[in-house]
Amino acid sequence: FLASATLGDELVVKSSLVDLKGASFRLLQEVWLEENKLFTAVVTLAFVSQGRATKIPLALREIIERIPVKGL
Repeated sequence: FLASATLGDELVVKSSLVDLKGASFRLLQEVWLEENKLFTAVVTLAFVSQGRATKIPLALREIIERIPVKGL
């Protein structure tokens, strides 16, 4: 958390790919209000089936690979 917004503010969320693995990937997400960055987070998303990690489906993996890459 870097700054606050108020109800009605138009916010922009920018996402970039940090890394992509077989069953998970991480995104760097930033929330902006005009030229002011309000929030930064690293989000981990994992694919799970029946309680176990499972490979990212190929069609979705191809979409994820198109997300701009930004290392930490």
